[in-house]
Amino acid sequence: MDAITHRILSEISQWEQHKISRLSPTSIQYQPPPPVTPKRNFPESIKHEYKEFEIIHSPSALILGDSEIPYHDHTMFELATEVATHHAIDTLIIAGDFVALDSFSSWPKFTSESPRFQEELEPAYESLKLFMTIFKTIVYVSGNHERRIAKQTDGNIIFGYFLNGLDSIRFSEYAYCVLISNDQKFLVAHPDRTHSVPTTAPRKLENVFALHILCGHTHRQSLSFSDDGLHYCIEIGHCRDVSRTAYKTLRASTFPEWNQGFVIVINGVPFLINRHNADFFKK
Repeated sequence: MDAITHRILSEISQWEQHKISRLSPTSIQYQPPPPVTPKRNFPESIKHEYKEFEIIHSPSALILGDSEIPYHDHTMFELATEVATHHAIDTLIIAGDFVALDSFSSWPKFTSESPRFQEELEPAYESLKLFMTIFKTIVYVSGNHERRIAKQTDGNIIFGYFLNGLDSIRFSEYAYCVLISNDQKFLVAHPDRTHSVPTTAPRKLENVFALHILCGHTHRQSLSFSDDGLHYCIEIGHCRDVSRTAYKTLRASTFPEWNQGFVIVINGVPFLINRHNADFFKK
C-alpha cells in the first residue's frame, strides 16, 4: 500500500469515528435557540382592514335582488311588501343593483334614451322611503351598478352619500353581508361575475365561504345544494321590468331567460317566491 492510499484510508477511519462520537447519546444535547433578531421597525400600512361587512341577526328577512331603478317592475315591490307584511317580516336586505345608474355607465348605450342621474335617484329614494314604513331594518349592499359612481370619480364619491336623510338604511360598500337566522348563516352576495349555467354562481360562492348562499346579479331564480348537501345555493331572482330593458330585449341572447322573484328566510329556512307561487305565501 502506497503512502497516499494509506493516508486516505486513515482519514476515512478518523471521520467514521468522528461521526459515531457525534451521534452518541452523550453528544446530543439541548442547544438554546439563537437570540431573537431585533425588530426592524418597518413602517405599518396606512390602509385599514376591511372587516366592516354587515352581520344581521334576524329570525326572518326578505331579500330583494337586481331592481335597477328606473327600469324596475313596481308590481314586484308591491308583491314583496305584501308577503313581508303577511309573515311579519321586518328585515329587508337589498342584494345590490337596486339602482341602474346608467348615467354613470361606461358601457356602450343601446339607445339614445339614457336617464339623467336625478331621474334614477328620485324613484329609488321614494321606493326606499316606502320600504322604511314596512321594514324596521334595511341593509343595502353594493352591486356593480352602485359602484359605477365610485369608478367614475376615482373612489371619491360612493352611492351611499346620496342616501342622506334615510338614516335607518344601513348602506354598505361591501358586495355581501351575512344573515344569521335561527343559527343558520346565509351569505347574501352580489358577485362580480355571473354564469350562463344556472346555480353555478352560488355554488362557486359556497365553495369559498362554506355558508348558505343567496346570490344576486344573475337575474335568475334557482335552488341547488352544495356538493356535501349541507348548504343551500340559491339565485334570488330580479325585480327589473324586462320590457323596459334595452340591452336584454334588443338582442338575441343565448343566456337562460331571467326570472323575476325574491327570497324570504323564516327561522333559517329559505323560500323562493315569484309570481307563480306568491298567492300561496299570502294565505
